[in-house]
Amino acid sequence: MSVPGSAYDTAKDHVETEGLLALELGGRCGFALWRPGSSPLLGSNVLPGEAADLGQTLAAFADWLELILTTNRPLRVVYQAPWSGEGAGGRANPETLRRLICLAGVAALVCHRKAVPASEANVQAVRRHLLGNGRPPSKAAQAALQARAQGLGLEPRNAAERDAFALLDYAAANRGLSLNALAKGRATP
Repeated sequence: MSVPGSAYDTAKDHVETEGLLALELGGRCGFALWRPGSSPLLGSNVLPGEAADLGQTLAAFADWLELILTTNRPLRVVYQAPWSGEGAGGRANPETLRRLICLAGVAALVCHRKAVPASEANVQAVRRHLLGNGRPPSKAAQAALQARAQGLGLEPRNAAERDAFALLDYAAANRGLSLNALAKGRATP
């Protein structure tokens, strides 16, 4: 697997194996790229900020995603379903919601053009899969996700990578695959 700007690269042809790409959408898009038998690659890409034109942000995302799909040829993509963008006080932020919906639409479009099946994953369904509860307190959910990743030998560097890992774990389980094999044979510190 290889990701533009990453040192993680192999020459092995991956066409014959099931590959999953999970995308957490936002101002910092997290990704988790995995093929059974290998360790997932976690990373993130910062998109142009709020001050940037929406078209500029979407073009940057489309170019980045197309490059990942061309380079790595995953057989399936799962991305975060847009959420309400609720901020402090429970008010929805229309600008955040607009960007998330547009990013999801661009993900669907790019995947369609590259003939890669793609689907959305609801944040609450992902949380239920990993935590058994769709609405745990945010800090508890973050800690549980971090512990799950670390238990598999992964170190998400930020919330976008952690959330992409959660999507990946959910998507793998829905395809009858498990990331648990990664933990086997690891030395205990």
